[in-house]
Amino acid sequence: MDLRRAELSLLVALDALLQERGVTAAARRVGITQPAMSAQLARLRDLFGDPLLVGNAHGMVPSALAQEIEAPLRDHLDGLRDLVRERHAFDPRTAQRDFRIISTDHLHNDVTLPLAALLEREAPGVRIAALPQPTDRAYGLDQDTDLLVTSEYLTPADLPARRLYEDDFTVIWRRGHPFAKAPIDIESFCASEHVLVSTTGGSFRGSIDATLERAGHKRRIALSLPNFLLALNAVRQSDRIAVVPTKLARANAFGLELSPPPLPFPTIPVLASWHPRMSKDPGHQWLRTRIYEMTGE
Repeated sequence: MDLRRAELSLLVALDALLQERGVTAAARRVGITQPAMSAQLARLRDLFGDPLLVGNAHGMVPSALAQEIEAPLRDHLDGLRDLVRERHAFDPRTAQRDFRIISTDHLHNDVTLPLAALLEREAPGVRIAALPQPTDRAYGLDQDTDLLVTSEYLTPADLPARRLYEDDFTVIWRRGHPFAKAPIDIESFCASEHVLVSTTGGSFRGSIDATLERAGHKRRIALSLPNFLLALNAVRQSDRIAVVPTKLARANAFGLELSPPPLPFPTIPVLASWHPRMSKDPGHQWLRTRIYEMTGE
């Protein structure tokens, strides 16, 4: 391969193509048009003497050569990005940068939204993209994802991480509920119909149920929802109750009554984790520090 023809932009385009497995998505990732990315792919095929991506019934798949070079290419590009970043101090007042944060809906509410308000004051050129947390735990902390904010249980063990805070649970019901009163007792709690949040989708059982069963109790789950924000609205519109994280309940208490749970339920340690290559990045360090200061107990 003639290295004089291997422009850096071509290699960046190849990395995007191999990650996205498609021209349109790769163009969107890099920020160019689809025809321009098609032209880049044609040049790459000529440069490597290989098709690199081959179409099939399911889209495009990498050739054997592409599979062989994908990981080394990404490592080299990451090294170049780190080289550039480490030679430039991060000034939040003038920085123009995007950060991408993976989390659940209620942790975006607790962490990402306050962070966005802070950045509006301190770093007006910095943007935040809030990404949903995949249910399959394939969090994809690559060069395009900066932080994962989630519970300790779901934090990958092989990533550097820092504890942000510990949350607990609160029982909620609508104001004017016919029989629920605070503080709720175990009989009223178990007699009520419950809204359960299943972040993996479709489950009618959670950690709360295991705690109840160990104490000889069982609740009645009538509705399973994929996130806590939906659960808040479901409770406001019915006579059902729910158990939700306390920080979320207090921040969204309009129309709701709040009560400590009738039994001590497990707490929720919340951690921020990131890819090791970002540990020394000045901008990333600044962002992590501001999150720690903002959420610190």
